[in-house]
Amino acid sequence: MVALSIHPMVFQLYVSIGIFSSSILIVLPILFLVEGQIVWSLPYGITAGFLLVLALSASFLAVDSIGLALAQGIWGGIAMLISYLWGTVVFGETPSHMYLSLFGLILLLFGIMIVALSESIGDRFYTRYTGIQYQSALLPTRDEDDAESSEKMRGLRKYSQGVLWACTVGISGGSILAPMHYVPEDNQGIRFLPSFGVGTAICSPIILILYHTITNEPQLQFHVKDA
Repeated sequence: MVALSIHPMVFQLYVSIGIFSSSILIVLPILFLVEGQIVWSLPYGITAGFLLVLALSASFLAVDSIGLALAQGIWGGIAMLISYLWGTVVFGETPSHMYLSLFGLILLLFGIMIVALSESIGDRFYTRYTGIQYQSALLPTRDEDDAESSEKMRGLRKYSQGVLWACTVGISGGSILAPMHYVPEDNQGIRFLPSFGVGTAICSPIILILYHTITNEPQLQFHVKDA
């Protein structure tokens, strides 16, 4: 068995195809058999599908840049923050304990900051207590000569891009369910899935093409024959 190196954007395309297939081939027939009709909410389904595809794409790019542990810590906290803001600020929902919820948000923001700066914090503590300069896997050490300064900048740029991608995941991921709020209550939940699947199928190739056009990367390999 040969291990394939699949580009993150190609992988998100395959994930989106799976979401579309399950929504149309499984959920759609069940809804039709049970209820006798299908109610479409395509504008909101496309919006939610776009947010999902954006979150998927950015998550793969974030993990590729800064690793799963750091990326997931960042986007998980931001997603919870964004979903809270959607509920309280946009939809007017009131928490049962407002001050406790605000205190929780402060702790959440503090935790996100700690996670994002964990490499730098670990470097300082390790050096302080051992006297040995810690070699970070993400950020180059400070004691580098001029010949290695460009490598240091590339590492810092990759780290910054990874954090930015992780923040994108949190913002889009925490907003995925927001479009369904504007759908009539009778058409929410599982009834919304076919529209959501169609939206995912529409937006996934568009985002892939835009990414390939903007980054000007070499031709992407889809590994269809190896699947």
